[in-house]
Amino acid sequence: MTSSSSAPSGTGTAELAALQQRAGELERSLAAAAAVAAERTREIEALRERVELLDVAHDAILVRRLDGVITYWNKGAERMYGIRREDAVGRASHELLRTVFPSPLPAIERSLLEDGHWEGDLEHSTPRGVVIVSSRWVLRRGPSGSPEAVFEINNDITARKAAEKERDRQTALLRRQAQLLDLAHDAIVLRRFDGTITYWNRGAERMYGYAAAEAIGARSHELLRTRFPAALSEIDAALRADAHWQGELEHTRRDGGSVVVESRWVAQPDAAEAQALVMEINTDVTARKEAEMLRSEQQQELIRLQASAIAELSTPLIPITDHVVVMPLIGVLDTRRAGQAMDTLLGGLSSSGATVAIIDVTGVKVVDTKVADALLRVAQGARLLGAEVVLTGIRAEVAQTMVSLGVDLQGIATRGTLQGGIAYALARAGARGIFATSKADGGGLTREGAPRTSAR
Repeated sequence: MTSSSSAPSGTGTAELAALQQRAGELERSLAAAAAVAAERTREIEALRERVELLDVAHDAILVRRLDGVITYWNKGAERMYGIRREDAVGRASHELLRTVFPSPLPAIERSLLEDGHWEGDLEHSTPRGVVIVSSRWVLRRGPSGSPEAVFEINNDITARKAAEKERDRQTALLRRQAQLLDLAHDAIVLRRFDGTITYWNRGAERMYGYAAAEAIGARSHELLRTRFPAALSEIDAALRADAHWQGELEHTRRDGGSVVVESRWVAQPDAAEAQALVMEINTDVTARKEAEMLRSEQQQELIRLQASAIAELSTPLIPITDHVVVMPLIGVLDTRRAGQAMDTLLGGLSSSGATVAIIDVTGVKVVDTKVADALLRVAQGARLLGAEVVLTGIRAEVAQTMVSLGVDLQGIATRGTLQGGIAYALARAGARGIFATSKADGGGLTREGAPRTSAR
């Protein structure tokens, strides 16, 4: 009984121990499985968070196989390209977006395989239009190290590229304009309100002799020693008020020579004064001003010669013989013409040695006190030179006027006509000639024509 009952008892104990051991192993397996499940859950949650973050990202993020087929397409890609995820996944990305590459695609893929990444600008065509992106590719490899997929992040730079293109266009335009400014014959200068030069074209180099490198940064009015037509403060005030000014300036070149310019200033509107610029265009008018001055001098000389000729024509002195001259007066005889007549007559008498001067007033329309006084002064001047004066051409109305004015013509011979005056003058000149001859040889007639007697 004892031996038969102990065997089953030992067997049961062994089985129980085995069962307990198996239960422990199951518990450990379950715990391990639970731990794995928990880790997987955490990984899934982390992946879900990452996916959500990828969807929140503004950039377009996609994953594609090496053949280009899209396996992931985030919401940023949907917003950027206007293509839904379900319409993108399973499509070849380069065909879907009609990608334009900066270099051949095989070369880009070789670089990706060698370096594990690639970066560059791409052009994509979408239902919303062309989108330019800054694209970054990262190659994902499997556990064995073989390439499996490409992770692609695209940042929309369309606006930036458009701005860069516009800036490049503006730069090219400014460069062309600067080249045109350099071709201009005029001096074109950009400066701040305080006179500091910021631009100096080739025309300014030619005109003033200063290279651009020498002029830029200098103060223009000091560099060129500008002479202004008015106070600089007044000119600057007009420039600020009207945004422009124009006038003539005188500048000094590098060699010390002067240049006169027609200067036009235009101020930059709506800018802070510290940054505002003034464009100054200077045209060399030195030669023109010199020509104008020469022309003015020539005109003044011509006027002087014309005045002299007119004076000679208005108060001519006509020689009749070596001893008789005639001065016909025509028109208005004022103080100026009386002076001219005096100068002409006295000069003629002095140079010719004439002894009789006929003043014909047939052409004088009006005789007043001033005219009569002028005639008397002319006659007195002639008598001082030893010449006899004969006044001819006095009309009846002129005679009445002179009588009413109380004009005293004592000592002046008068004749009604110029012919009568010439006849009288020739007779008087002849008598004077005989007197002069008789005096020279000690005999002949006296001055009055009487026989000369010898003094004993």
